[in-house]
Amino acid sequence: MYIHQTWESASTLTNDMRQSIREWKRMHPHLKHKFWDSKAREEFMRTEYPSYYQTYRKYGHGVERADMWRIAVLHKYGGVYVDTDIVPVKDITQTPLWGKPLVFGSWEDMTGSFIIAQTPGNPLLLGILEYMVRAFKNPLYKFLPRNVRISLTTGSDAIKRNVPRTKAYYIPRQEFVPCSMCEENTPVCEVNEGRYFLHLDGKTWNGGTERFLNRLYCFAKTYTVPILLVVITLLLVLMKIRK
Repeated sequence: MYIHQTWESASTLTNDMRQSIREWKRMHPHLKHKFWDSKAREEFMRTEYPSYYQTYRKYGHGVERADMWRIAVLHKYGGVYVDTDIVPVKDITQTPLWGKPLVFGSWEDMTGSFIIAQTPGNPLLLGILEYMVRAFKNPLYKFLPRNVRISLTTGSDAIKRNVPRTKAYYIPRQEFVPCSMCEENTPVCEVNEGRYFLHLDGKTWNGGTERFLNRLYCFAKTYTVPILLVVITLLLVLMKIRK
């Protein structure tokens, strides 16, 4: 069983990414760890999935190619794909996630790119690849903003449209990712107790929007009572002023 991780080049990995790779290897000596750079990914797509290779090559952004590759490599080999900004806290094979056939990370109702597929050949993953090819050919998508287009054609929406919630387990993001203000103190942080993974605040494919939402959620969860008191006080003041 493999753990797959990727980045454009091993020479451009940040210290956080190296920490992620190191910890996945250290905590899972019983699994095979494989790091894929952009050259290895392209060779894999060319030789193992030639019918998707032309679309793969035509993608304008590295994240799109990585999105297609991660689905293909899990279809071929199974195992675990994980971004290089995710660090394990526990041996994943000792968690309830390991008993499920297909797992996706998620943020509220949005599907995430953290994927676990225990066995190769899952037809749902092949369906996602087929969709990616069709979506790339849709002329309407070319006029969409970059982030929206990527989400629809190769990212979270591509997965969500092709994998019904009844066919896979979607990990609630807040159940496995610590909030930004807790990252340095996760081992003793009550908010993060029992989580399986740590998130290094979007050091790979994640943009500023995701980091902002993560921090906003964490702030709201940490200070729920004070926020409610402030809101109630403001409403009472407004009602009094109107009178």
